[in-house]
Amino acid sequence: MGDFTFSGVEGKIGEVGAFCADQSSLYYPSPMASNLTPEYIAILRSMTRAQKLRVAFQMYWGARRLKAARLRQQHPDWSEDQVQQRVKEIFMHLVT
Repeated sequence: MGDFTFSGVEGKIGEVGAFCADQSSLYYPSPMASNLTPEYIAILRSMTRAQKLRVAFQMYWGARRLKAARLRQQHPDWSEDQVQQRVKEIFMHLVT
């Protein structure tokens, strides 16, 4: 994947994406902790709170876009309004 830069903090796009993509790590932090490299930890520690918040928002909205894309694929007959309504329901109630 490509690179990202946040106010002088550089890293690989996949590093941040992998953090949230592995659902098991969201519920069981210990396996994820073993996957963190020293470089990744250094990137996170060097980021400001604002940068971390920006990444969190990017991951959240990225997850919504991915869910919408999957719903469009599963339900090609749905209108865009139906897709967006279902995405909204899923994220409000944390269901899949």
